[in-house]
Amino acid sequence: MIVRYNHLGLIAFVMLSLMVQTALGQPIDSKQADVGLQVFLVEDKTIAGADFSFASSNLGIHTSFSIVTADADAPRHNIDNEWVGSLFGLHFFGRVPIAPTMEARIGTGLDSWLLHGIAAGENKYAWPAYGELRFMPTATSAAFLRGRYYILSSDGLDVGEDYQGRQHKEILFSAGVSYVF
Repeated sequence: MIVRYNHLGLIAFVMLSLMVQTALGQPIDSKQADVGLQVFLVEDKTIAGADFSFASSNLGIHTSFSIVTADADAPRHNIDNEWVGSLFGLHFFGRVPIAPTMEARIGTGLDSWLLHGIAAGENKYAWPAYGELRFMPTATSAAFLRGRYYILSSDGLDVGEDYQGRQHKEILFSAGVSYVF
């Protein structure tokens, strides 16, 4: 496996880690578990799926499973199949309180892109640094906006590249809603 390395990503991850360590001195009292749906804000594809997290005090674990499909324009760009594969993510995060109904989450983990729709058995992996802004309008609901940036990734995992090969921002954004219990 060939791995792509990005110095700016590593610097950003170190800075985010320091922010989390600073915030660890400000405990968040509530335990929180939630299940939700998220959709990725990407071009040329639809990526959507389930999102799960559990947080206790200032730390938590997050996992998600999403289905990846190419849009209806895929055949025009020599992509035979609209089914691309799936994305599985497992992340650890720190919680930073902003207001009584808002928090930031900063974390890292592993993303596994299972590209079985385009090439049987092809899997790509990435090490993301991610940040999330989370708004909780009620005790049982939350909405979030998450951005992830890959510090390390398998060769060929080109986040931000469209059908024509143009490069866009390498930050992968997603938005979602959750039921908190």
